[in-house]
Amino acid sequence: MRARDGHQYFFEKDRDWRQAAEGVRYTAFMTDTQDRSRPLNVLSEYPPNHRVEPHTHDSDYTEVVLEGELTVGKMQLVKGDVRVMKGGVGYGPLVSGPHGCRVLTIFDRASGSLTHWLGGAAKTD
Repeated sequence: MRARDGHQYFFEKDRDWRQAAEGVRYTAFMTDTQDRSRPLNVLSEYPPNHRVEPHTHDSDYTEVVLEGELTVGKMQLVKGDVRVMKGGVGYGPLVSGPHGCRVLTIFDRASGSLTHWLGGAAKTD
């Protein structure tokens, strides 16, 4: 990451990728790591046909499919599609397409980004 004049630049080669559920990896970016009321940006990559059980987050957020396809409940999203969610509203399951997917999720506030599993769903990240 490089910072200059209030801007931060996160380059592909410098990203701190972390493992979540089996095969899923993610990296996160914040405008201010000391202030969890600020937005949190999460870039995630899902392997082919990966399922994430129904869940919710406290924060409102926007999700953009950058590559591949992602089915959320019964709604199929493809590259370029955008999903906007209100915090506290449950959704899922999420299932990545046959070639996996890459999504960018922008949470309105980092403090509301934690996953809350619904209906006794097993933790997958």
